[in-house]
Amino acid sequence: MAAIARDVQRLSTAMASTDGTLGDLLAMTPTEFEYFVGDLLTAHGYKNMQRVGGAGDMAADLLGHDPAGRTVIVQCKRYAPGQRIGSPVLQQFIGMMHVQHRAQAGVFVTTSGYTGQAIILAREHAITLIDGSDLVEMVHQARRSPGAGGRTVERSLNRASTKYTPIFSARTERGKIEVFSNRVEITNFDDRDVIPVRRIWGVSIEGGLFRKKQLHITTKDKHVHMHRFVDDKDAKAARDAIARIVRADAEVFRKLRTRR
Repeated sequence: MAAIARDVQRLSTAMASTDGTLGDLLAMTPTEFEYFVGDLLTAHGYKNMQRVGGAGDMAADLLGHDPAGRTVIVQCKRYAPGQRIGSPVLQQFIGMMHVQHRAQAGVFVTTSGYTGQAIILAREHAITLIDGSDLVEMVHQARRSPGAGGRTVERSLNRASTKYTPIFSARTERGKIEVFSNRVEITNFDDRDVIPVRRIWGVSIEGGLFRKKQLHITTKDKHVHMHRFVDDKDAKAARDAIARIVRADAEVFRKLRTRR
C-alpha cells in the first residue's frame, strides 16, 4: 500500500519543467498532441505509429507496435495539471483495447495525472501509464539522443512553443502588434484584437516615400486592419512574419489532409 501511495503522489502531481516543456505540450491542439506523442513514442522504440484519433475513434488515438513487437493502441489526453484521469476512463480504454481493437498492449498518455484507482486498474491489466512528469522526462531523454527521433521531437516542441512566445513584436502608433505561429495579436490603447492565422486572407504595405508606411492585414471577411509603426522599418518585418505563418499554416493543413 505504501508503494501504491507513493505512485499516486508521483503520478497525480504534474511537473512543470524548468524549460517549459509541459507548457509546450499544453499549448498544442489535441491533434498536434496526438502526432507529437506518436513521434515521442517512436523515439523510444515504438514502430509504425499511425494517428487514428478523431470523432468516433473508439478510445484509440494511435495504433502501432511497442518495442516488443506487440500491437498497441494509445489514448492521448491533453489535460491541465490537476485534472486527473479516473478509473472509468481506464475501464473504457481497456474494454476497447480488447474487444474493438484486439490489441496486445495499451498505453494511456496524459499531461496531467491519474487517480489511485486508475493506477491500480492499469497495473491489473498491464496498461502503461504516462503522465505529465513522465512526458517531460521522455522528452529530455529524446533530446539527448543523437538520432532522428530526438530531432523530430525537438521540431514538434519548437512549433508548439511559438504559440505563446511571439516570433515578432513591435510598437505601433496606438499600441503594439505581436505575431505568433497561430495568430496575430493587436493592442490598440485599451483594446485587444486576436486574428487567428486561418482568418488572414492577405497582408501588404501601403505608403512610403513622403508618408509613413502602413501595414494592412485583410481577413477573409474582407475587414482590413491598418497600422502604422513607431519605427517605419517594422512594417516590412511585420508583413514578412505574418506571411511566413500563413504559408506555414497552409503547409501544415495540407499535410494533415494528406495523412488522413
